[in-house]
Amino acid sequence: MTDPNPDGRPVAHFFGFILMAAGVLWIAFCGLCAFQFIGNFFPGSKTAGDMLFAIFVTFAPAALGAAVGYALFAAGRNLWRAK
Repeated sequence: MTDPNPDGRPVAHFFGFILMAAGVLWIAFCGLCAFQFIGNFFPGSKTAGDMLFAIFVTFAPAALGAAVGYALFAAGRNLWRAK
């Protein structure tokens, strides 16, 4: 029978999986939050300056959050693949 974990590091694989899942959820929720904020702000904006302000205020933190989520995912992937 084949061993599903040939390198004998089940804890590293588990924490790698947890970090990858947390990274994916972090990225998804950052995108959903940005989408919801823009969707609520645009109907009430009157000028192009208001729209640009909403885009800047929304997507700058969302991009930072997505970068953190990707860093979590990459760290988890490194734990998952480490030998």
